[in-house]
Amino acid sequence: MLEADQWSRVLANVTGTIVRGGSERVSSNRLLDLLGVGDDPVLRQKVAKR
Repeated sequence: MLEADQWSRVLANVTGTIVRGGSERVSSNRLLDLLGVGDDPVLRQKVAKR
């Protein structure tokens, strides 16, 4: 998993899908994958809350 100080660099380059109403949506699973979080569901849930 990437160190927390590197998260802003990774997240700044993420693009999502524009949906009705002009909102941009990004899958939380995709974000966790980009941050290098493993497949362990407990770890993913813990990191997702950060």
